[in-house]
Amino acid sequence: MRLPFEWDGTTREIECFDNWLSRVVSAGIVEGRSYVHLKFVTGVKVVMDIGANVGAAALHFSLLYPEARIFAFEPAKAPYELLTANTRDRAKVHAYNFGLFSSDRDGVLLHSGAIDSGTASVGRSDMTVAES
Repeated sequence: MRLPFEWDGTTREIECFDNWLSRVVSAGIVEGRSYVHLKFVTGVKVVMDIGANVGAAALHFSLLYPEARIFAFEPAKAPYELLTANTRDRAKVHAYNFGLFSSDRDGVLLHSGAIDSGTASVGRSDMTVAES
């Protein structure tokens, strides 16, 4: 699903999953409601987006801080594909199809998200299901 949003007088789009959670989360981020812009924070050089999902935050921060390098990590295949599509024209966004952990290891996302990929996790919760 494609969501339009405005940035500096230009209409842009982000692609997200076609469900209410993905729409609400993605729109909140790209429309600037989720991450408050602190104008006194300047000279941002690096942003780490860990659990980047479809890339809404990576896109948002690349627009907010055009000189910064954005490193976006997303281990799940479907959201990673949307992450790369959503940031394709953002040269300073570097997307990686793996997650970060406290040690080097291979693994799987043990629990799929109950509603959306945004709730998938290595740990069980009321927002996950047993499938991986």
